[in-house]
Amino acid sequence: MKKISLLALVFALLFTLQPTAEAVVIEFGGGTGFEKRGGDLWGGDDVEEGFYQYDFRPHLAFFLNHNTTLGAYFNLSSEDYSKYSLLEIELGPRIGYYFKQYGSGYPYIDARISLGNLFYNSTNRGSYSEMHVATAIGVGYLYLLNQNVGLTGSTHFEQHFYDKLDEGWISGNKLGFQLGLKVFIY
Repeated sequence: MKKISLLALVFALLFTLQPTAEAVVIEFGGGTGFEKRGGDLWGGDDVEEGFYQYDFRPHLAFFLNHNTTLGAYFNLSSEDYSKYSLLEIELGPRIGYYFKQYGSGYPYIDARISLGNLFYNSTNRGSYSEMHVATAIGVGYLYLLNQNVGLTGSTHFEQHFYDKLDEGWISGNKLGFQLGLKVFIY
């Protein structure tokens, strides 16, 4: 319950902050990529070694100043193997920072926290769902095609926290790579 309250407080702050730039600039972006899980997250005999998870992560943010964005993101991830399938949905606030221009684009860093639900279906364990909290940090590069559109490449590290999973499922991490597109509306 404390995690849900913390997430609600972050969302409340997110929507009460007003951009300080003279003109409001909206960033809409996202992309698709792959993730590899690690840590103590998975246990049992139906786990595939070295499996990868496909994800889709759109986000919407406002520029608070020339370099800093604040907004929300959504994650939809899926896996499908012979012994099990998994679907994960997450929603949470995201903050980003663009560094000084380098070449035709901008290196950036972002961080996010989310509340999510994991839907799991296994031939050995049956079906169930679990709520979780995830934190993530990512680094990337935005290559501008013009003033309003850019391509991105990024990598991110996530840590997931599950409270009630059985059979050794405690917490775990993900390392992912993503390619995407960003659109800037002035």
